[in-house]
Amino acid sequence: MMNHPVTHQRLKRAGFTLVELMAVIAVMLLVLKLALPSLKGLMGGAPELVARKQLIGDLNQARTMALRNGTPVYVVFMPLFTEMQPVTNVQEAKHYLSTEANGLLGGQSVSYALYAEYLPGDQPGTPSRRWLTDWKRLPDGFYLAKDDLEIIHLSAEASGSSRLVFSNLQNDHSRGVGNARRGLKLPYIMYNSRGELAARGNPGELRVGGFYLSVTEGGVFQPGIDANGKYKLEDAEREPPEVMVNKKRMWLEINGVTGKADVVEEDPGLPRPYVMRVHTLRVDPATMDGHIREWIVKNSAGRIIHNTDWASNGMWGNRDSRRKFIFIGNRDRVRPVAVARIPRNKLMSLIAYLRRHDPEVELNYQRMDP
Repeated sequence: MMNHPVTHQRLKRAGFTLVELMAVIAVMLLVLKLALPSLKGLMGGAPELVARKQLIGDLNQARTMALRNGTPVYVVFMPLFTEMQPVTNVQEAKHYLSTEANGLLGGQSVSYALYAEYLPGDQPGTPSRRWLTDWKRLPDGFYLAKDDLEIIHLSAEASGSSRLVFSNLQNDHSRGVGNARRGLKLPYIMYNSRGELAARGNPGELRVGGFYLSVTEGGVFQPGIDANGKYKLEDAEREPPEVMVNKKRMWLEINGVTGKADVVEEDPGLPRPYVMRVHTLRVDPATMDGHIREWIVKNSAGRIIHNTDWASNGMWGNRDSRRKFIFIGNRDRVRPVAVARIPRNKLMSLIAYLRRHDPEVELNYQRMDP
């Protein structure tokens, strides 16, 4: 009987040594470190995209409702407590804000809602006065700065004595004590029955032109809570101007013809020089040129070129049927440049500032050639 030798084969296992494992980890950490800026950019942009989509969507929803209902719809914003400006029954208004409406004080500079005075089927003189939505907040990390709320307030003030005031801030709230209704002034944007931005009370609810506003990156400290668990009747605390100036601002434009809202630029903070021309206006041209000068000085916009020739004698004639000045400056009727070398974000701020003084001013702008 032959004995065959048994062959013992060593089984080899694939694996890492400790040194190899450490090398792999080092490479992974290096790749992760290189990728972090991109990941941060993607994550950091998400809240801005949400804020932009939400506000544009709600502005366009208000326009759609106005077209569908055939009656004006208002986008109403919650200002600071001291900016609400009670116009009637001041003490009763304060009582209302300390009781029924107290919870809304926690949304100063960050909340807004849609409102309609008349609904389909209402008879003249008997409006429903209904809030069409609950109060909605901007996403965390964004708010409406003081100058933005002032611009919206001035848009509402264009209605003059017909400016809308609010007797309650939710449908289930009371409207006041006795026969005298309380009245609160809140900033609002109005869409007329044609879906255009308009001023209340003028013939045919005429449109007031395009509109620019921005949402600022940052936070708001809402009022403190008293011993009864209620918000104190005081202003929320917004970031100071010296901090806000370094924060990103997301600019939106509401088209003066269509009423549709859209974002102006992905990153308006990038230095992109533009030129701006005044097409037509109601305010005296020399006065408007003074406002341009005021804005440039106030904003320390040193590199911006201000050309005063556009408002000089002989450039503008009489007024047309809309009470706007007619340009007569040259044979080709090409308006001279009023401002040049202005970045896009500064341009939007300047336009918003000029619309405070003349809501119907028409401005043209374009990017400068390289």
